[in-house]
Amino acid sequence: MKKLAKILFEKNLTIACAESCTGGFLSHLLTNIPGSSRYFKGSIICYSNQIKNEFLKVPKKILKEKGAVSLEVAKITAQNIKKLFRTHIGISTTGVAGPSALENKPVGTIFIGIAFKNKTKVIHLKLKGDRIKIKEKASKKALEFLYNLIK
Repeated sequence: MKKLAKILFEKNLTIACAESCTGGFLSHLLTNIPGSSRYFKGSIICYSNQIKNEFLKVPKKILKEKGAVSLEVAKITAQNIKKLFRTHIGISTTGVAGPSALENKPVGTIFIGIAFKNKTKVIHLKLKGDRIKIKEKASKKALEFLYNLIK
């Protein structure tokens, strides 16, 4: 995390998060560094489809057809949190932390989206562990993904 924070500081980049399955843990990690208010602008924990639709403008049609746990939702929420908070980077998490499958997707199915510059990239992960471990792993993988994109 310190290496990521150093790059964010050096490049004067700002970030906002749209978190579903990680429930705020990603924001927690991003704000653990002293001075993080220089790069971290805020987050929305968009656990419900209503919040994804109303605040992050995910179309109801996509939520219905693709599901909340999908590449499409990760992409849209990353793009729209970036716009909403007027940051350089938007990062999103959506997935199934458990203990039960959701939308016919197994526990550990995670999508992480990052909107940076004029591109949005999404990765799909299949994580193992209990609910807490999956949330922690997904958050840490999101930070690794971000670090590798901006370094």
